Amino acid sequence: MQTQDEPALRAALTDLTVGQPDLPVDRVAGVRRKHAHRRQLQAAAGACAVAVIAVGAVALGGTFNGQRSAQSLNRPVPSWALRWDDHRDGSVPQAMLTAAVKHWVSDQRAKTPLPSSQPVSMPPVVWYLGERIPGTDQVVAVFEATGLHAGALPLTKGPRLVVAHGSWNDVMREGAKGGYAWSYVDVAAPPPGYTGVVGGYAPVGDGNGGFDNIIWLLTSPKARGASWTVQTAGDRTVSGDLPLDKGYGSVQVGPVASRVRITALATGPEGQSVPFDGFVGVPGAPGRQAPTLVYPDALVGVPATGTVFGESASQGSSTFFDESTHARPGRATTIYARCYSAGGSPFIRVVVDRDSAQHGVRIPCDDRQHVVPGNPTGPAIALGDGPQPSRGHEYVIQAGALTAWRVAIVVH
Repeated sequence: MQTQDEPALRAALTDLTVGQPDLPVDRVAGVRRKHAHRRQLQAAAGACAVAVIAVGAVALGGTFNGQRSAQSLNRPVPSWALRWDDHRDGSVPQAMLTAAVKHWVSDQRAKTPLPSSQPVSMPPVVWYLGERIPGTDQVVAVFEATGLHAGALPLTKGPRLVVAHGSWNDVMREGAKGGYAWSYVDVAAPPPGYTGVVGGYAPVGDGNGGFDNIIWLLTSPKARGASWTVQTAGDRTVSGDLPLDKGYGSVQVGPVASRVRITALATGPEGQSVPFDGFVGVPGAPGRQAPTLVYPDALVGVPATGTVFGESASQGSSTFFDESTHARPGRATTIYARCYSAGGSPFIRVVVDRDSAQHGVRIPCDDRQHVVPGNPTGPAIALGDGPQPSRGHEYVIQAGALTAWRVAIVVH
């Protein structure tokens, strides 16, 4: 049964076609001819594509399996934003992701001298990622923002790419209250046509006191996979493939002794691998391109008796306070150390009871054990503000973010 609206709609459509020419008499035959010609072209292109895939397999060691058509964006994006998909999967509630944005805005606002009553405004951010990293207790969020203002004062210069990290427990505890559980990497956004990658590392325990690494990777939705390579302990090279779903994925790469390098992306029109050379991390933020490295081998010959600052192993610069060690000022020390560098500074500095590591002993990072004289002890340092604060000795390791080390200090 027709509704009252149907006759009116038909009449309106008839009025729109008044005055238009009649359908050509050979219209159907012409469509058939064009369709047959198109099928012939597709057959020829398919033969060429098979040849291209074969060449790619020889040059790059194989191709990625997967869809053979380029993925389109799952939403429109502004002209200033990356043409990448939105990978929020619901594993992190949107209220928590919104809190991360609000806290980032508050951080930018706090850097200005304007009164707190000055209103802050910003266009909606463009989301690229917001989910838990599988196999870890970490969550990651990636968004792009521009046009942040406090009154008439711009708080950002051009679009900013923001990568936020946090532990799931902390994010859950903070909820939507303010986003203080997140830590941020804030860099100038790449141009909208950027064809590189954004990524990061999430350390996971290996059950033996060490760490494996899970990498996550975000790039153009055209990418269906990535090839990666990394050095492990003993200078062994490990390679693998990371499947990508419209430009995003994660994979466990194991204990590593170097940064993970991306060597190819499957972005070709038929899924072929295209050579690529870049490290996992955030472009423009070298400190976020460092995985958790394998610790150097154990030290040998450290005295089993006497006063020894607790042997420690770590990565990057660290400051330690040992309240169990009580030595008089001026006592001689010996440093046992072993370190290696996966990039950056080829040495570390070790200093005892001094304000600056620049006065410490420089030790080369050649993955060999070194036994060298250290700074003499200084006065015991008080830690805490109570009536009876803990007292002990402090030592500082100054090292690059890509330097792993193991140190023990003996007090004579």
